[in-house]
Amino acid sequence: MFQPPVRRDRLSHPDRHSVDGVTGSVIYFRYICNLRSCRLARVAFLGMITMNGYFPLEEYEERWTRLNREIDLRGYSGAVVWGKNASSFDRAGDVLYLVNCFSSKVGQPYDVSGHRARDYCAVVFRPGEMPEVFAHDPGFHRDQIPTDRIQYCPDTVTAVAQSLEARPISGKVAFVGSDFFAVKYWDGFKKKTASIDWEICDDLVLEVRRRKSPRELDCCREAGDIAAVAIDRLMSALVAGKTEREAAAAAAVEIIERGGVVERIDCTFGDRIEFTCREPLSGYSAASPEPGDMVKGWLIGPMFQGYYMDPGRTAVSGGRPDRSQRRLIETCAEIVGTMARNARAGVSYKSIADIGDRLSKEFGGDVDPMAGKHPFYGHPNGLYFEGPPYVSNIVDHMDAHLHAGDVIGLEAFLNLDGVGSAGFEQNYIVSEDGVELITPAPEFWH
Repeated sequence: MFQPPVRRDRLSHPDRHSVDGVTGSVIYFRYICNLRSCRLARVAFLGMITMNGYFPLEEYEERWTRLNREIDLRGYSGAVVWGKNASSFDRAGDVLYLVNCFSSKVGQPYDVSGHRARDYCAVVFRPGEMPEVFAHDPGFHRDQIPTDRIQYCPDTVTAVAQSLEARPISGKVAFVGSDFFAVKYWDGFKKKTASIDWEICDDLVLEVRRRKSPRELDCCREAGDIAAVAIDRLMSALVAGKTEREAAAAAAVEIIERGGVVERIDCTFGDRIEFTCREPLSGYSAASPEPGDMVKGWLIGPMFQGYYMDPGRTAVSGGRPDRSQRRLIETCAEIVGTMARNARAGVSYKSIADIGDRLSKEFGGDVDPMAGKHPFYGHPNGLYFEGPPYVSNIVDHMDAHLHAGDVIGLEAFLNLDGVGSAGFEQNYIVSEDGVELITPAPEFWH
């Protein structure tokens, strides 16, 4: 029978991101002492590994330092971080962040003899040791992985269990990835690691990921620029009356030529303007808007090095909106702009949501299906969407506050019966003084 380990996420404390006070100093001192035992090994390691990835080796060592500090702060002796990273990004972020490992396999095939969990990857953190990677894909490039402790496993789950069985980690150990780790694997894994005191802590790495390094912020700026040019191409084609397929292709060319990945390009118009897209499977259809039709376009995906952007725009085919259409489109953009002008480090997610609620109420209008589908005005961005917290009074804002180095999306949706539906989204970097727009595409096409 499936019996998950005790959960001890720290989602109720999203603002704790630095070591302060006497307790924090003692914990960090103990972390440094743990590392001294492998100091010489680490120096040799740094001289032996050559990284050919986007980020240098030092970036990953800084991430490991921050994660080990978080592990200590939460009272763990170690952690096992799981990821699903074959053709999918939704649960690949933790492993990608820590060791730059992403599988070239296509999804998760059905298990066969000797080969199971074929899109699973794991990173094991032991006290005072370099992280150890377990991956199913034999096609990874070792010069892009920032540790030489990596092994190919036909059955990743069993390989990790055997490693922990041979060398158990004493004390409480964080299990990261319970929200996708299959029940069929858990029972056997739990039995093989019976000596380990597991606690679920799915937000352990996410807590560290939300504060972006200067290198990451530069990467996000590039991702934002790619997305901005692509959304301009998408919307310009829709306004010109091109088919949704032609418009999506124009956007995809920009993304792919600059090294991005297309996850969703969603288009809709006219009688289906209230929906995300006319064709759910692809996101774009062979239909084309008529002059005067409202058109909506959204880009979602890892635009550069796995970092997600998701700008959205609304316009009118032909570029000549009537008065009601213009009011709907421009008010939607103004709500996002007002929220952005009030966002800076130290401001709460809830206070930004209060602005969105107030301005949406002042506009009036009708219930928008997209607002129901996305009951928030924003979210953290990174290697996928990194909430909660959310800019919302409906889903978890967790009393969280913005911090310098956060990357966020701010969005709004409005609806007027007989006119249509509008949506608008921008991506930003948060600083002490405000926010930096990183998806500077045109706001309007009229």
